[in-house]
Amino acid sequence: TQRAMAATYVTEDHAAIMKKIPGIDKIQAEVNKLKAEFKYSPDADLKGADKKDKDTPDKWVPRNEWMNRLTGIHPFNCEAPVSLLREKGFLTPPTLHYVRNHGLVPELSWHTHSIDVSGLVNKPMKITMAELVKLPTISIPVTLQCAGNRRKEQNLIQKGVGFNWGCAAASTCIWTGVPLRVFLEHVGIKTKEEGANWINFESPKGEVPQGDTTYGASHAREVCMNPTRPCMLAFMMNGELLHPDHGYPVRLLMPGYIGGRMIKWLTKISVSEGEGQNYYHLYDNRVFPKHITSKDEATKYKIWTDPMYTINDRNINSAIWAPAHCEKVSLSGGTYTVGGYAYNGAGRPIHRVEVT
Repeated sequence: TQRAMAATYVTEDHAAIMKKIPGIDKIQAEVNKLKAEFKYSPDADLKGADKKDKDTPDKWVPRNEWMNRLTGIHPFNCEAPVSLLREKGFLTPPTLHYVRNHGLVPELSWHTHSIDVSGLVNKPMKITMAELVKLPTISIPVTLQCAGNRRKEQNLIQKGVGFNWGCAAASTCIWTGVPLRVFLEHVGIKTKEEGANWINFESPKGEVPQGDTTYGASHAREVCMNPTRPCMLAFMMNGELLHPDHGYPVRLLMPGYIGGRMIKWLTKISVSEGEGQNYYHLYDNRVFPKHITSKDEATKYKIWTDPMYTINDRNINSAIWAPAHCEKVSLSGGTYTVGGYAYNGAGRPIHRVEVT
């Protein structure tokens, strides 16, 4: 049946797949060193599929039942309770990592999935996962963050278009993948003089309801080829194969960008002279000027196609989780350890956190 053929993440032999990845022992040694350094703690509460998904196309996906669902049962848009993020520390287990899904989770197989590469490249091809992992790899911790992180607080001041996120739409994993620069050189990306200005990325058809039913993003050549920004085609997180909610078997990773620009379940890459026109590239992840109060207003003033309002690099942000909201702090202890997180985008570091 289609179901028996499709639910491949939960039926494929992950150990056998990883054993065939060239250099896997070195990869695991690097990842394990980082996991030890940051005291990684796996998700002990994961029990398999969440019964809340039983009547949805995602009923096969392993999920932690404690995740806070923000837009109803389906599609799956969730963040972990802040207490769990705090408990796990710097590194986030895959099933406690925030999730922003616009539709269903595609049921893909490591063994049959491929990425179609076309456009302004010297070697257009369909590359399989077995071929992809033969290219050089890197493993680095990267914090992902939804553009809507902490939007609930913003919506209390002035309601915007997006739904409410708490402060847990930020998560950090050790991502392993092929550097995007290496991959684009492998397929022979043409020169800027030949018009190779934009790299377009798409998910499988049928993932999302709008446009051509693919979720896409278009990124400037200079960003994708920048050796100081470790963009990659990621196929592992925290030393495991990607979780389905995070793009199994391969996704785009753009450190410093908002999560909405990092295409999951990556199926197509094309190189073009002009910026891509995927529906979700244009009509999602935009920041409106204060006087724009609706999508119709954004259309009227051509906000959707104005690059001034595109959200790519994320902004500086922080949140305090200790003391927690409404927590009673004893004055007899003498000292209190304040806790939280801070992040920035575009390769800009956090220099200090001020507490008042």
